[in-house]
Amino acid sequence: MSSIGSILSIARTAMQVQQAAVSVAGHNIANAQSPGYSRQTVNTSARVAELRPEGAVGTGVQITSITRARDQLLDAQVRTSTSLASGSAARRDLLTNLQGVLGDGTTDASLSGVLDQFYNAWNDLSSNPASAASRANVRERGQTLATTFNNLADQIDGIATTASERASALVDQVNQIAAQIADLNQQIVGGDAASGSANDLKDARDQLIDQLSAIVPVTVTDMTNGADRVNINGISLVDGNSPHKMSILLGSTFQVSVAGSPDAMRFTDGTLGQTMQVLNTDIPAAKASLDALAAGIVTDVNAIHVTGWSPTAGGAGNWNPALGPTGSGVNFFDASATGVTARGMALSAQVLASANAIASGAVLSAPGDNTVALKMADLRRTAPSAAGGDFQTDLRGLVHTVAVKVSDADADATVNETLLSQASDRRNGATSVSTDEELTNLMKYQQAYIAASKLVNVADELAQSVLGMIR
Repeated sequence: MSSIGSILSIARTAMQVQQAAVSVAGHNIANAQSPGYSRQTVNTSARVAELRPEGAVGTGVQITSITRARDQLLDAQVRTSTSLASGSAARRDLLTNLQGVLGDGTTDASLSGVLDQFYNAWNDLSSNPASAASRANVRERGQTLATTFNNLADQIDGIATTASERASALVDQVNQIAAQIADLNQQIVGGDAASGSANDLKDARDQLIDQLSAIVPVTVTDMTNGADRVNINGISLVDGNSPHKMSILLGSTFQVSVAGSPDAMRFTDGTLGQTMQVLNTDIPAAKASLDALAAGIVTDVNAIHVTGWSPTAGGAGNWNPALGPTGSGVNFFDASATGVTARGMALSAQVLASANAIASGAVLSAPGDNTVALKMADLRRTAPSAAGGDFQTDLRGLVHTVAVKVSDADADATVNETLLSQASDRRNGATSVSTDEELTNLMKYQQAYIAASKLVNVADELAQSVLGMIR
């Protein structure tokens, strides 16, 4: 038969377990609104029975573990959705800035409006080819066109610089988070070894991994000792208590590597992935298109202008009469290597020095000839260097390309944010604390504790009876 001492021991284990259960329930209630907190549960089992001749007699209850309500699959879904949502939002924001620089061509200050004003100035000169004022207006509109290209190039470069600085800051943030995860891994391994549980530390680690997934796409592997291994596309960023530092590779594009590897990491998700994508692909493509547009305008305008006559050299003109109507050879725009880019576009030295260097016609000493001015104005409709037939079409193509990218990025961001919200709701439903449920558990644990205390009273009454028999 079980001794009175055994009964008291059973009651003691029951009271200890119920006290722990009440503490855990209270901890759950206290953290019901704490971000990232996972509901904890006390798991119990019967203690090893005492074998006696008459059979096995129970010895009470014990706590086997205190576990978190956590699902690895739900965590993976949330982190994947986080990477996609944050990446597409970052891409949308950067491309929106780029679209804002290029404009939509609806204002006179836009590149489209300035280009129209340039054509209009040549058209005015064709109506009055001998007018000094019309020549001055052409030069002014040409200068405005060049300056507009220069400013657009500067603004695009500014977006690229901002994106590069942001990407650098994100790399630093990745390294900081990786170091914190490694430190928590070390504490968790020590906590698990000492007590078998480090749930609050694991919650803190999961929050950091969630933050990391917004920057770079991550996969997480739980190790047997309680630590986590965090990878980016199969490359280890955190291995137990060892963080592997991410670094920026020097080169013409923005690339990153891990642990000093010379090989660039390949990923496009997360804020960092999409920032690098815009920085390395979309911005250079827009700059190349803008440079091509500037080069085309410079080439076609100069090709017409060099065939014309301008009055800067007096009655003899500024060409060689012995060679026939070969043209003045004066470029309207700077034709140097830098001059055929959006950043370097500028008036030629001759035109910049004097508006009289501007040719309106192609007949020697004929200030009333408007042949050149008409050809210049006709570039509005047909331009040999324009891929779309004219430069306005090419410009609209550039603006449309960026607009489509913005629209696609915005649609992706909307879809991915919806998927993230759904994944987060599913995980919260599985991990969050229900105060109603915890209050019910408290009452259950309280009743169990009262029952165990009554068992103590029963054991005491039995002991008193035995003592009374002895007396």
